[in-house]
Amino acid sequence: MSTNLNYRNPQLTGSRVVGNPKLNVFADLQYHGLELMPSVGPFCDQYLADLYQVTMRAVGDHPRTLAIRFDLRLPASYGDSEYSLNRVIGRFFESFKAKIAHDRQRARQYSSKSHDCRVRYVWARESRDQKPHWHCVIFLNKDAYHKLGAVDSEQETIRSRIQSAWASALHLEWFEGSPLAYFPQNACYYLNARPSCNFHHGEIEGLEALFKRASYICKLDTKQYGRRAHGFGSSRS
Repeated sequence: MSTNLNYRNPQLTGSRVVGNPKLNVFADLQYHGLELMPSVGPFCDQYLADLYQVTMRAVGDHPRTLAIRFDLRLPASYGDSEYSLNRVIGRFFESFKAKIAHDRQRARQYSSKSHDCRVRYVWARESRDQKPHWHCVIFLNKDAYHKLGAVDSEQETIRSRIQSAWASALHLEWFEGSPLAYFPQNACYYLNARPSCNFHHGEIEGLEALFKRASYICKLDTKQYGRRAHGFGSSRS
């Protein structure tokens, strides 16, 4: 169910989302002083809160954080039942986290000074023309992973791990599933907390640009409510 609420009416903030009374509308231009993407609101208050908390926790874990924005799409033949949609996105993140854990374990075998990496993430499921897809942001330790990786790289990269994890989640071969992971231009953002940072967002370089871009996944439009398929999710610890 899409909403046609007028974004520029701040009186909508705090009202219930049509189709899901547990969610609240957020129609202001800023969240905790961070600018939102102006062309896509209104937003869901709870989704913005999750995005903010996950981002701050990621920087708390790793003062130098790499955030990557990407999309996940389904093959034409994939079923769109609520059960299938809920399971596939969960399988993706479990697979991706396992790949990172394995890589960090392998790195420690070569150097005791190798960096750990805790994976955090936020995702939203949307539907256009009845075709579900996911918008995702993952947060990684920039001291361990500093770039997405080239399209044609022969080495294992974050890009190839995302592609492989999505293919695995879909039960497809890599060459079948990898084109379904889409990386937009300027997919990477770098967050750098100042040494004396008390985690006020004004002291985290790069946060404003990331939060504005990532606020897109917190919008109300193009999401479906009132179904059992989860429309939004994030790492919880």
